[in-house]
Amino acid sequence: MRCNANGLLFSRAQMKLLEAISKPSCDFKPPRILQDEDDELEIFQAARGTRKDSYYQVLELIGDAAMHLSVVMVLRKMYPGGSSEIFTHLRSAVNSNKTFFFLMKKAGLSDDSATTYDKCEHKYISNGFEIRIGILILQEGLPFLNHWVEKAFGPLIRACMPDMLQIKADAANAADAAYNMKRSRENLETEDEDALPSASKKLKIPVLIQVQPAPPTALNKADESQSQHATKSRQIKHVARSERRLLQRKAFESNSPAPVGASSTVSGNSADLGPTRVVKTDSSVSKENLGHSSKNTDQDPTREQVDSDRPRDLLLRLKSLNALHRDLLSCLPPKPTLAVASWLPSISRGGIQLAMHARLPLSTPPYGE
Repeated sequence: MRCNANGLLFSRAQMKLLEAISKPSCDFKPPRILQDEDDELEIFQAARGTRKDSYYQVLELIGDAAMHLSVVMVLRKMYPGGSSEIFTHLRSAVNSNKTFFFLMKKAGLSDDSATTYDKCEHKYISNGFEIRIGILILQEGLPFLNHWVEKAFGPLIRACMPDMLQIKADAANAADAAYNMKRSRENLETEDEDALPSASKKLKIPVLIQVQPAPPTALNKADESQSQHATKSRQIKHVARSERRLLQRKAFESNSPAPVGASSTVSGNSADLGPTRVVKTDSSVSKENLGHSSKNTDQDPTREQVDSDRPRDLLLRLKSLNALHRDLLSCLPPKPTLAVASWLPSISRGGIQLAMHARLPLSTPPYGE
């Protein structure tokens, strides 16, 4: 708890000091030193480090040590029974480079327009303040410096002391449950007072500004156009895929023979049998139509090629059967009888039956009678 309290003491003291410096009521004036304008410019050059002069470096060291001593003496005078722990952290906060930087800006002795402190860039301003204090104590002595510190830093120290004492008390009574409950109640009351100002204070109603939505940036527009382009691409691919499947189905149906019945008959005279029609009676014929079977849509190209070549093979077989039929008819006598017709073969290949009829006088008596 002691370590946490120590860190909190310094940070709270630094915060309260900067708040007090930023108020309009703070009227800080640097100490008067018997220097002309050339000496003022020389101090700034020495503080910036542009002039490596050991004289001003010693003045800076003297001013830093004098401020630490003078602040402790002023604290002891203002708070005779004060805690050395509080004095230590208040002395560190008062003599920090950040505090000196904002005090110099408040007095108009800064050539930098920055509103925040950066140690690497603004330390020379704090060094200039310490050089002034070194010159002052060498010219006027420590009592004069103590008087000036009490006058210039007294209001700032008084603004820090209540919070410092409260932090110290909280750390000492951290194990007391009743004290913690009391402090919690006080904190709630303080928060309520801050949230709801009293009637004596002027209630400032903030003006509500309607915030318009920010216009879409170029990056958002690019993302939106890319998303729309991806959606259109998917739609085009889907339509193209559907059209390609439809064309494949139509092409396959145009190459397949149209079923007309369970069997077909080849007829004609001995010279010309006329056009022939082939119908497959096998059970596999009804399964070749891709339009009526969803399973055939997944056939491989080799199977589709075999199915498309089947009608051509059947046509070649039919032509060979027609040639055999002509040869058999050429061997018959001019007037064949039923006996001759009875031994004419009935040829069946792949479900196709070929019979010879219509030109045989079946009503005549048998041959040789």
